[in-house]
Amino acid sequence: MGRSSLYDRGLGRFALRRAIDDPLDRTSRITHSLLVREGRPAGTAQTVAFARAIESQRPREERLFEDPYAVRFLGRDGLWILWLLRGTVSRRTVLRCIDQIGPGLLAYAIARTAYIDEALAAALGRGIPQIVILGAGYDTRALRTPGIETAMVYEVDHPDTQAFKCVRLGADIEAIQERVRFVGVDFDREDLGGRLRSVGFRFDQPSFVIWEGVTQYLHEEAVDATLRTLATMALGSEVVFTYVDRALIEGTRSFPGGRRLLVAVRLFGEPFRFGLAPAEATDFLRDRGFELLEDVGGEDFSARYFTSLGRTDRATETERVARARIAGA
Repeated sequence: MGRSSLYDRGLGRFALRRAIDDPLDRTSRITHSLLVREGRPAGTAQTVAFARAIESQRPREERLFEDPYAVRFLGRDGLWILWLLRGTVSRRTVLRCIDQIGPGLLAYAIARTAYIDEALAAALGRGIPQIVILGAGYDTRALRTPGIETAMVYEVDHPDTQAFKCVRLGADIEAIQERVRFVGVDFDREDLGGRLRSVGFRFDQPSFVIWEGVTQYLHEEAVDATLRTLATMALGSEVVFTYVDRALIEGTRSFPGGRRLLVAVRLFGEPFRFGLAPAEATDFLRDRGFELLEDVGGEDFSARYFTSLGRTDRATETERVARARIAGA
């Protein structure tokens, strides 16, 4: 039956009935889809791809971006949920349930993607010749970003994740292999600068670095070492990275769903290790050779993206996005 079998009518009717009539089953299935671990290559990379796939399924006039490749990284449960999202009633039910499980997490993942897409587009517009994606996971910007063909892209991540990604993208990734280089690195153990240089990256050329959804899983020493390495890039280089509010990890501030999130990441063997206080971001980056340009969170995302589209999405404040440039640029 090929691809059409994914949306088999019988399966669809069964899924819709279970999603609407059995809240407990619905919740457990969606939770599994959001946090599933199908071996090392999956994990958070699949969760983020799931968020991009959900946004890409919205009506064109409502969505912030389109990622036609995200669906390729989903397992059976993720595809099942996407099928449910095609119906008006079931869509509201599923989205409400997702937000109950992780308040504001889906909206945040969507908004940060849009924000980073915009920052990348601006960098390409300035003629930046090198793009580095740290902890790339199932990032598809090398395929879906207009104008990125003028730059060399360096995707840094675990080799298993990269191998799985190449299999799922198939001919599409082969078509751009001349301008994308995969770099296997363990941030906690290996020298990032050395690994990048080994595949042709030039620190004397301006670069744009994306570090999305990674820092919270690293030890502070690894975050520090990575930023200090990046600070040796040429003037005109920028870094955009996400970080968890340290108050969540330390328990000094209450966030909706925050405790549940901390328990979930610990259960999956990926506890949050690093956090940063937003008020300290400027000094933190200055001490490591950067000038903070912008630091945005949930309220900023609502005003910048969702409200203008008539959407009521509210992004979590547990995680933020910072954009910085090499000091002195």
